Amino acid sequence: LTGRTLRPVRDMTRATDRITGAGGRALGRLPIADPDDELGQLGGRVNALLARLDAALGQQRRFLADAAHELRTPVARMRSRVELALLAEAAALAPGGAPPDGDGDARAVLGEIDADLARASRLVDELLQLARADADPAPPQLVDAFLDDVVADAVGPFQQAARRGGVTLAQSRLDEAPARLDPVLVQRLVGILVDNAIRYTPAGGHVDVRVLAAEDGAAVLEVEDDGIGVAPAERERVWERFHRGAEARRRAPGGSGLGLAIARWIAERHGATIALDAGAGGRGTRVRVRVPAPRPGDLARGRDGLHR
Repeated sequence: LTGRTLRPVRDMTRATDRITGAGGRALGRLPIADPDDELGQLGGRVNALLARLDAALGQQRRFLADAAHELRTPVARMRSRVELALLAEAAALAPGGAPPDGDGDARAVLGEIDADLARASRLVDELLQLARADADPAPPQLVDAFLDDVVADAVGPFQQAARRGGVTLAQSRLDEAPARLDPVLVQRLVGILVDNAIRYTPAGGHVDVRVLAAEDGAAVLEVEDDGIGVAPAERERVWERFHRGAEARRRAPGGSGLGLAIARWIAERHGATIALDAGAGGRGTRVRVRVPAPRPGDLARGRDGLHR
């Protein structure tokens, strides 16, 4: 009787020894003889834990594979450009070869390598941000602030980039909108949205940044452009890491597909919602971030002592 009673425990023990997940395989599950008895309920909870671990390991494998793929491209380009430059110099120095145009060739190669390094550096920075997001469950450093002040500070540095692209960057409305937020993270979120809007808006286009105070006390950020837009079928997938639509890849081939994933993570850390749809008249894109109203007593009256 004791042997029969403990048989499910022995089966679970043997199954536990076989749960390795080695070689990228999925983790196994514990056998459950009767899901309704005490051992069955324990086994069900353990299997649910294993399912969550399986999903997390699968996400990590995909993330590492995508990161390696994205980094491989600029590194390979840099190596090929250096090799071509060295071959050209060797051919020029060979008997009968033309003298190399050293300064011009060097400047061209260094300029191309600098562009690839900038892209690789930005990608590494975004990967580190996401790695910290996955590893650090601690809440953000929230302070009493006004969203309109934080947004105005974040938008200013992008005016030059907008002018270079022939895009008008405006802040048509900045309501006084108190909120509990982490200014550093929110400025990063605003920067991602504004940079995307400028990048995917052709010359002559318009990008508008707005901060609205909702009737229920929420602070709302809107970034709207009249650029290439996002197809309805892709509006949910744009938040996935490394996902980029066909038109986005054509317009800006140097993008990483990580910016909106970081933006969503920042919004979620503030208990905010973030959504993307078409802009006015069905043109371009509008991203809307809604930060919930602070609780009564969280904010002092007026702007004295609040983050500016």
